[in-house]
Amino acid sequence: MRTFNCFALCFLLLGTMAFALDIVVIVGPPGSGKGTQTCMLRDALNWKLISPSGILRQEKISGTKLGEVREKYRDEILVKDIIKLGVAVKTLSKHSQIENSGIIFDSWPKSSGAIELAAVAIFKNNNVLVIELVINDDSLLQKRVIQRKICPSINCGRSYGEKKEKVLNLCDDCGETLIKRTHDNLVDFPNRIEKYKFNSQQLLKTYMNYGIKVRQIDGTKSPQEVHGEIQKILNETF
Repeated sequence: MRTFNCFALCFLLLGTMAFALDIVVIVGPPGSGKGTQTCMLRDALNWKLISPSGILRQEKISGTKLGEVREKYRDEILVKDIIKLGVAVKTLSKHSQIENSGIIFDSWPKSSGAIELAAVAIFKNNNVLVIELVINDDSLLQKRVIQRKICPSINCGRSYGEKKEKVLNLCDDCGETLIKRTHDNLVDFPNRIEKYKFNSQQLLKTYMNYGIKVRQIDGTKSPQEVHGEIQKILNETF
C-alpha cells in the first residue's frame, strides 16, 4: 500500500506542475528499431531520453527495492502502468527543473491505460507527437530480435543486432556489459508480435482520442533513412 501511495502522490503532484516541452513517443513492434531510433534522436537533438522499462530493468539488475516491486507485480498490468508512470514522473520532474529541451519516450506509454494516465499527468501541458515504426515482415522482426543485445545503462541504452559491437558483449559507447532481454527468443517472440498487432490499432486510436498526433514510418528502411524521416516530421510538427 505504501508503494501505491508513493506513486499516487507523484501522479497528483505532476498534475499540478506546468511543463512546456516538445515530446515524441516512439512505438512499434519488437525488433522495429525503437531503441536505435530513440538513441539517435537523443544524440542528434540533445533531448532527454526516458525509457521506463529500461530504468526498471536496471533497477532489477542493481537489486534495488524498486526492482523488487517491479518483479513482484510484473504480471499485473495496471500496477505495472502505475509503476512506470511513477518512474517517468520522477525522471521528467528532475529534468524539467534544469533543462528546457524536448523529451523522447522509448515505447511508453504502450497500453490504453498507461496513455490515459500519461495524458492527464504529463501530456496535457505539452506538444506531443507519436511515431510508429511499421514493419509487416515478421521474419525480419524475428531476425532482429534474436540477434539483439542491448546496453542496460539508462544513460546509454544502445542496441546491437546487425551492427555488431567492436568488443564482444561490451557497449561501444560506455563499456557496459551488453544483455539479452529475457523474451528475445524464438519461443516468446511469436506471442509478443501477435500481441502487438492485436493491440496496436487500439493503442494509436487512444492516442488520437486525446488529440495527440500520430505518424507512421516504414521501419524496414536503414536506420539512417528512418532517422532522417523522423527528423523531417519533427521539423514539420514542432
